[in-house]
Amino acid sequence: MSALPAAPAEPETSGLREHLGIRFVGMEGESVVLELCMGPQHLNLASTLHGGAIATLIDIACALAARTPPGPPNADAMASPGPYRGVATLSLALHFTRPVREGRVRAVGRRMAGGRRVVFASADVFDDKGRLVANGSGSFAVMG
Repeated sequence: MSALPAAPAEPETSGLREHLGIRFVGMEGESVVLELCMGPQHLNLASTLHGGAIATLIDIACALAARTPPGPPNADAMASPGPYRGVATLSLALHFTRPVREGRVRAVGRRMAGGRRVVFASADVFDDKGRLVANGSGSFAVMG
C-alpha cells in the first residue's frame, strides 16, 4: 500500500459521521479512505463491531467516492461544490467476512462508474492487520 498524499480538504460531514467518530483520512489514488477507531459504543452484544456501524462506514465511503469527479485525483475535489455536490443512496449491498473485536477499521471507497444522474461505488473495510472485514457496493443518485 502506498503512502497517502497530503490530505485534501475535509469533505462536508454529517452528524452521524461525527457521532460515530468516522474520520476522513484522505485520498489513496482515486480512492477515499476513512477510519473508525472502535470503542465500546461501536460493539454489539457479542462484543464485536456492530454490523450497523460497518454498514454506515461502507455507505459513507461509497457516497464520498461517488461524489468524487472521475479522472485523476484533485486535492480539492472532495470539498469543492460542483456537479457532484451531494449524492443520496439508492441501494446498498453488504457482505461481512469476519468479526472484529478491537482496534481500528479502515474503509477504502472507489467510484466504479456512473453518469449524470446515477453513480456506482464500492468499498472494502479492513482491520488493523489488513484483513478484509466487509465489503459493499451501492448506487447513488447525484443531487444538484
